[in-house]
Amino acid sequence: GPCLFKSPDFVNWTNTDDYLFNSVDGTFYECPDFFQIPGSSNWLLKGSWHWQEWWILGTYEEVGGLHKVDSFKNLTADVGQNNNRFDMGSFYASKTFYDAPNNRR
Repeated sequence: GPCLFKSPDFVNWTNTDDYLFNSVDGTFYECPDFFQIPGSSNWLLKGSWHWQEWWILGTYEEVGGLHKVDSFKNLTADVGQNNNRFDMGSFYASKTFYDAPNNRR
């Protein structure tokens, strides 16, 4: 899963010494992207693994304190456990961008 760092000021960062989400089989994915689904209480965790792009839908709760891990609970299958892929080709390390004027990702 993705490592979790927290910052009170976006300058100084603290590692929480745990992952935001622990994969069932210990899979570690790169280039994570994490955002709330517009109009929903669900969040999407996206990452690159095994030369493909994967996603997990879940719920998120921020936990106070720099050394405490926030809570992400998956609602869908884990990466590699299902066909939750963004693509079926060789596509890796993509990132989303937020278009604030049009309120879209």
